[in-house]
Amino acid sequence: AWQDSLRDALGVSMSSVSTITAAMFLGAVAASLGGLAFDRFGPRACVAVGGVMCAAGYTLLLLACAIGMSMSPGTRIAMAAVGALLAGYSSVCLLDNIVCMACSRSFPHDKAAVVGYLKAMVGTSGGVWALLWKTLFRQADGSGLPQFLALAAAASLVTTALALAPMEELPRGIAQHRFGVEEKRRHPGLFV
Repeated sequence: AWQDSLRDALGVSMSSVSTITAAMFLGAVAASLGGLAFDRFGPRACVAVGGVMCAAGYTLLLLACAIGMSMSPGTRIAMAAVGALLAGYSSVCLLDNIVCMACSRSFPHDKAAVVGYLKAMVGTSGGVWALLWKTLFRQADGSGLPQFLALAAAASLVTTALALAPMEELPRGIAQHRFGVEEKRRHPGLFV
């Protein structure tokens, strides 16, 4: 939704913007690395690193736009592409997929319902971000892009902090049970 503003802010061609968005997609394709990290380090570490990495990616995009004209076009494109790669990889592989895997493990009897709910939220959030861009940030002169990218970076950190606070890791190998009344009281946000 904000490709034209990114092109104008960076002072590059739409072909260069396609390179940047391809880097974001490339980051999302490396999902198996997120699974390996989950198996080795667990969900808390992956979500923490993913949130910081996502914020760093959007911050690099922001910096490329804000101070980009003082750098060569190649440097602007590279900085934005690295930011897009970090944001794309972390949001899909270290946040979305990790949360789904953790919920599948934590709620073995309700995993389809819980993961279905999570995927619905991810799909809905993409629409919410597009609406935020269109209604609050998109300006004819492209001046809303830095604020939008700053919000995306801040939202990555805030949602990560909110997710980590109540997150519990089940010890490996324990008998898991159905999601009961007590868990529903402790985690009401899952059922809103």
